[in-house]
Amino acid sequence: MKKLITISSLILVVQAFPQEEAPESLLRSRPSRALVNEIIELKPVAGHHFNVKAPQKCGSLPLITINPRQFRCQLSEPGTIKITASVCDDAVTFCRNERFDVVVHASERTFKSGAVPWLFRAEAYQPPKAKKTIPGFIMNDPEKALAAARKSGSLLYINFYGIWCPPCNRLEEEVYPKKEFTEATRGLVKAALDADSDISWAWKDRFKIRGYPTVVIADSKLREIGRFVDYRTLVVTVELVSGLQALKNQPIESSQDKRRVGLWHYERGEHDKAIAALKGLPDAESREYLLLARRDKAKREDDAEGLLAALKSLAKDFPDSVRFSSWLIELLGQDRAFAAALVPAARKNTQTWRNSPLLDEAGVNKGDLFANEAEMLEIIGDTGSAKAVYLQAAQTFGEQASQSELALSRGANLERAYYLSKAGKTAQAKALYESLTKTYAEEFTFNYSYANLLFNLKKNAKAYEYAKKAETNSYGDNWLRAVALKAKIEQALGKNKEARATLETGLASAVLPRSTDLSTHYHLTKLRQLLAKLD
Repeated sequence: MKKLITISSLILVVQAFPQEEAPESLLRSRPSRALVNEIIELKPVAGHHFNVKAPQKCGSLPLITINPRQFRCQLSEPGTIKITASVCDDAVTFCRNERFDVVVHASERTFKSGAVPWLFRAEAYQPPKAKKTIPGFIMNDPEKALAAARKSGSLLYINFYGIWCPPCNRLEEEVYPKKEFTEATRGLVKAALDADSDISWAWKDRFKIRGYPTVVIADSKLREIGRFVDYRTLVVTVELVSGLQALKNQPIESSQDKRRVGLWHYERGEHDKAIAALKGLPDAESREYLLLARRDKAKREDDAEGLLAALKSLAKDFPDSVRFSSWLIELLGQDRAFAAALVPAARKNTQTWRNSPLLDEAGVNKGDLFANEAEMLEIIGDTGSAKAVYLQAAQTFGEQASQSELALSRGANLERAYYLSKAGKTAQAKALYESLTKTYAEEFTFNYSYANLLFNLKKNAKAYEYAKKAETNSYGDNWLRAVALKAKIEQALGKNKEARATLETGLASAVLPRSTDLSTHYHLTKLRQLLAKLD
């Protein structure tokens, strides 16, 4: 189970409503319809590339990306948008302009402008809103939190969370209720923003949030002081907060510290700026993050050669990093022979870090390291060993669940259930999911996760029951995820008509942010792709 969902890794490709293509088309697909604010991504057929020296047009709208492999633009206004893409063969013997129209329309929901100019709010269809509360936090009301910070002159502690996110739940269970955390944050205005609710869009865009949980410390002018990502123990969280409070008069954007600025740009997904700031710095952390920025830039630009080079450099230069095993997992998908030879070293690395007193400070969970080791073994075909190590991951999360003050831990048990299923302990996994869905019956998270497991086990009728519960109890991006899963199960049950209706309802009801970095675009793309398969 991936707990840190990095937004920069999402590839947004609109494939819905394809026009009938001429046989000689040099594009893989040509969308004919889209929603306001939707992103389209075009790719050339094999053996061809976009001619970046020639005019490439998305009507009068600016392109987000244009390189030999990608043409991306956001359709931010309704009407008919005329697309022109210049494509050449790789031998450069000929080029051709591909021209077509995309009809851009609003969803069937009625929109009006909100307090934030680019944020559309719906008056008609509204999925249920979140009921979560975190004691001491202002919940999903950024304007109230900002007003409080300005009135008191305090720093803001902004917790971007997902209800589905295990490390987010662990922060809420194991850190936020503790008196040490309360003391460390006494002078701060604490705000919590649900990443899957449109109320978070403005601040997610401002701070360029790429994964969850992300905690941002900012001043009352919303200038960032610093951030940390993923679960941290109580002791480490208190240390990080104290350190950032000491920098309260030094916003990163005005800092002359290239390392600090470079790491900030990396966390924001601003790869070119990160590379420019970090290039040439001698310290190990700067050199590592320089390569990470190059890796992520290559991913975003669909640059397979650049991605492989960055991953190999990371593996070669930083074999002792706590991230080494995660890089090996990526490398196994890029260069199997090269990476497979490094698996023994990666296994030793995970074993060393699992016993390291620096693990908490590194922000990595011991259970995650077992999971990484198991995934490497699974990829190279050692299924028996992989299952044994997945079981160790499940047991580790079970130990962590027992430390929760809740009667039934949310975050750690969600991880435990998933890794029990990966270990082949299906009955135990199902029993735990049953317990979670009974205890938290009206929550998206556990109904969705259990439906997904049952679907993978081909228990489609029962999976459908839980998918419908997930849909009923979800909102925002989670609602789009639930719609996608429900439609897949309907298709598996032979209910293609119902699947089409589910997907079309999702597309008709979706509202997209203007920010191109937010994951709503990705989830809508998944609905488009599923609908295209039904055609």
